[in-house]
Formats: sequence, C-alpha cells, structure tokens
Amino acid sequence: MQDLIIALDLSTPQGTQGTLAAASMNGSIMEVLLEQTVGAEGDHCSGVIPTIDAALHTLGASKESIKRMMIPTGPGSFTGLRLGFATAKAFALSWGITIDLVDGAEVRAIQWAQTHSESAEKTICTVTFISRSSCLFNSYTTDSFRNVTLTQESQMTLADAEQTLLKTVDNILWDERSFTAKTLSTGVLFPLRANLLIRARPHAKTLQELSEFSQIAAASPRYPGSKF
Repeated sequence: MQDLIIALDLSTPQGTQGTLAAASMNGSIMEVLLEQTVGAEGDHCSGVIPTIDAALHTLGASKESIKRMMIPTGPGSFTGLRLGFATAKAFALSWGITIDLVDGAEVRAIQWAQTHSESAEKTICTVTFISRSSCLFNSYTTDSFRNVTLTQESQMTLADAEQTLLKTVDNILWDERSFTAKTLSTGVLFPLRANLLIRARPHAKTLQELSEFSQIAAASPRYPGSKF
C-alpha cells in the first residue's frame, strides 16, 4: 500500500457534516482515493476515529500507511477546529505523523480560482457562518494566473454584507449555513471539504517545521467568535 495522507475537515458547525479524504502520495503527486462524511450530522466527536478506521479498512491499509494529516486552521466552529487539532496531534505524538495546516477560507478561494478559468482577474469572497447573527467574509483578488491574494477580512451580519460588501464581488462562495440564510440570488454553494484540503497541499505549512512563536500563533485554530 502506498503512503497515505489523511485530510480531515471538522470546521463545520454543529448540525452539518465533517469530511475525511484519503490520498496516496508519490512525491508531490497525490491521488484522492476516498472521501467520507464523519459520523452522523453534527456528531464529529464520536465519529472521527471510527471514520478513519473505516477508511483504512476500505483501502486495505494499516495505520502505518498514514504519513501525513491535513487539517484547516479555520475559520470555523470552535469545537470542530479543536477536535481536528486534537485528533491530528494525537496521531502525530503516537505514530510520528506529520501535520500540514491550511487556511480553510483561502483553500476555498484557491480551488474556485483554479477550476474556473473565468475567475482570472476577478474578486472572490468566501462566506463562513459564525453564528445566527454574523458571518465571516474573506475577500480575495485574482491575477491573470488565477493566484489569489487576501484583501479584506470582515465580520458582520449577513444582512449588512448583502447590502454593502457582497454587491461589488464577482464570485461569492457560500458555506451550507450561510447559503441557507442568505437572501441574495447570486453566488454558489462552495463549502470547504477534505478533498479540497488535499488539492491545496502546496499551500500548506507543516506544523513540526514552525520554529517561531509568531508562526505557531498564526497557525493556531482560528475561531472568529461573535461580536453581536
């Protein structure tokens, strides 16, 4: 069995499903072999380890095959992000697995830009549900090569954003909760998924290679919370 990388996204809020993806690693080339939801809806905690075990069984692999784990640093659910970090760190301490970290909002913007040619030299805004009264909006610009650059991060009510910020954006990427709550007819449902994490691995930071306190702080779980 080839070496495996396991991507785990538990950043979604309670009531929505986390996802797991497994990919084979051959140098810098990765092939997604499997993607599964984690447990029942909203049951990330009791479902994560059985889901990893089931994925290994499906692939005919052992725990020794897992060489790396990928998790998002946020933004997202406080409990979900903590659970993702705790799971990855437990595997790293027990089995010597390397942990790769990526920003979930940036991953969504990167993957949208790279898979939609019309997104070149356009603006993208990812919307992440935070609470019933607020969302996090990450705005990006793309160049002619469809590379993305963060230009603004704002937390506000969905209603306020629909009247201001989102009126000037070319591409709005909603997650499940914000998509359900929105009133605008524009934009697409494009939430974070574990397979997107794997595709964005070239943009990841390896936790064990971070040496400065500022780097570690920047890679810590990012839960914006609510100001409202």
